Amino acid sequence: MAAPARTTSQSADLLHHLGVLVEAEYGALERVRVQQQCGPQRVGTSTLADAQRFVECLATAQGGAREAAYLWAGSALTQATFRAHPQWAASYTATVPLLLQVGQLAPVALRGWIPGARCPEFAQQYIDGYSVQLAFDGPEELAWLVEGVVQGLGRRFGETVDTSREVLRGDVVSGEERAGAGERPRGRWQVTARVRPDRRRAGRAARQPVGLSSRR
Repeated sequence: MAAPARTTSQSADLLHHLGVLVEAEYGALERVRVQQQCGPQRVGTSTLADAQRFVECLATAQGGAREAAYLWAGSALTQATFRAHPQWAASYTATVPLLLQVGQLAPVALRGWIPGARCPEFAQQYIDGYSVQLAFDGPEELAWLVEGVVQGLGRRFGETVDTSREVLRGDVVSGEERAGAGERPRGRWQVTARVRPDRRRAGRAARQPVGLSSRR
């Protein structure tokens, strides 16, 4: 399946959308607190580094764990991305089939927010009709974000999705431990998504599409 082109309704300013999402979830005052924490922002020319700083500022403003902020951001941006790509809502109605196409869809979604941004490469492993594994390279913060995206897909499709992540190789020192030094541990990560079977959907487990390689 060819990845759909970016829709014209999607704004390229990721910082603006993150601010809108924070306000919708936590209120206008929280959005102001996060923006004050971040300082001056280059609205209209957002980069991945800017977006990451915004999420870090959200965690600081709320006094919570950084992991929770990235999980929230992944889930919230998933919902916003579907609004920007209505054709995806018509094409995908369950988590597993969409995750099997994430290698094609993720670059479209990311570049819709930040034109020219380089997207991580994902390897999709079909396990069964209810489970998929995603492997990718990057820092721990990316693993948190991807897990949030998977959880957001479950909410989008009304499915209960259990997620887990593990580092396959590389630097296993946590992002929390090294955040103070400004370092980003990198490694090969694996996120596993398993949809809990729904009796109402009995017999409708997703099948591996014919001709789709489970590894990229």
